[in-house]
Amino acid sequence: MFTSSTLYHLLQQEDDCFQRLFEHLDSMPADMMVTELEDQSFVSIRHHMVHLLKTGNSVLNMLGEESEPPRDPDDLFELPEMRTAWTAMVRRAGSWLHGKSESELDNFQEFLWPGGPEIRMPRGTLFIRMLFHMAHHKGQIVQQCRLHGYPAPNTEIVWVAQ
Repeated sequence: MFTSSTLYHLLQQEDDCFQRLFEHLDSMPADMMVTELEDQSFVSIRHHMVHLLKTGNSVLNMLGEESEPPRDPDDLFELPEMRTAWTAMVRRAGSWLHGKSESELDNFQEFLWPGGPEIRMPRGTLFIRMLFHMAHHKGQIVQQCRLHGYPAPNTEIVWVAQ
C-alpha cells in the first residue's frame, strides 16, 4: 500500500509548501506571528505553528522515531526558530522513513494518542495522517494571513510527474 519513497516524496512536497509559507511570513511584520484573532481555534499564527510542531513530533514519537526535537515548541516565538524546528521535524520524519519496507509501513499497530484513545492503524497511515494535519494547519495559517491583510502565496502541493 505505502512505500517509503512515496511517503518521502509527499513529505518533501509538504516541506516545499511550508518553505513558501515561511518566506511569506518572513515578509510580514514580526508581530503578526503573535497577534491574536477572535473566533479562531488557534488564536495566532504562532499558536498554529506550535501545535503543528508538537503534534508532528508526537506522531513521530508514536511511530518510534527516537531522536528528540532540539527544542520544545512552546518555547518558540520567533519565525526563524519555528522554521528551524520545522526543518528538524521534517528531517526526523525523513530519517524515520528511510529504508522502511512496505510491510513495515502496512503493519497495523496500536497507537495511543497523548491524552486520548488508543487507535489501530498501519504505520504508513499514521504518517499520512500527520501530513494531512500539516496541510490542514497550513491552510489555517494562510487564512490568518489573509485576515491580517497579507494574502499568502499559493501553498498547494505542486504535483510533478516523474
